[in-house]
Amino acid sequence: MSFHYVGLVPGLPHLLAPRSHPDSTALATAMGRMGDEMHAAGIRRVLYFSTQWISVLGHMLQARPRMHGMHVDENWHDLQGVDNIAYDFVIDTEFAIRLEQAMAQADFSTKLVDYEGFPIDTGTIVADRLLNRGRFKTGMLSCCVYSDAAETERLFKVVTEATKGDAVPTALVIVSGLSGRYFTTEIDPREDHISSPSDDTWNRRMLDLLVRQQVTTLDQVQPEFASQCKADMGFKALSVLKGVGAFAGDRTIRQLAYGAIYGTGAAVVSIF
Repeated sequence: MSFHYVGLVPGLPHLLAPRSHPDSTALATAMGRMGDEMHAAGIRRVLYFSTQWISVLGHMLQARPRMHGMHVDENWHDLQGVDNIAYDFVIDTEFAIRLEQAMAQADFSTKLVDYEGFPIDTGTIVADRLLNRGRFKTGMLSCCVYSDAAETERLFKVVTEATKGDAVPTALVIVSGLSGRYFTTEIDPREDHISSPSDDTWNRRMLDLLVRQQVTTLDQVQPEFASQCKADMGFKALSVLKGVGAFAGDRTIRQLAYGAIYGTGAAVVSIF
């Protein structure tokens, strides 16, 4: 695995709101800890793959050298304290170009994006606010909705190969959730919980299998998990982890936090 560190984190804006529930506090704290671990390990660049940056016609990479401004989430714009989310990204443009060329050579449809005001997704912004704090250059790769498990795994094998020999220690951060069954009516944030007991059971099972690196079993149960729990993007995160070789060699997988965000399942998991 040429990525020096891999993380799985949630990206809902509730994590930036005033803490009103132990789960959101634990998740946000764990993400801050992950950023500190990456910094201590010498990471200098983070590639974000967020399931909230959706692309349809292939795969996009952010190539504008600096992206900064204020973001308003299209769904949660009424959250106290995060109605306007400030962001400031320093993009490693040469890295983006190198990845785009490698992906194109592997017959993936690709596009570099570089224009003022590009709508960066909430997930990437939330993750960067909690992890980065100005310490890392960044890259962003979109989530193609039409890439199935096999194509996603192949894509990240290509991305991983393209980072080999890179002098800049790089982390991959997957911004994605677990079960995706939101509450459909307004709730008191202090009463947040996983909306379905069966979803909670499934989430904990999948996390246990991840930590124990039971990839064969994960492959077998992933379709049922995705169907039963409305898993975020069909739990595409598993294909990404397989593509980067997270289950190979002597890697350590740790669950740093697990909890609910407006009924959905969220976890912070580190691989290094």
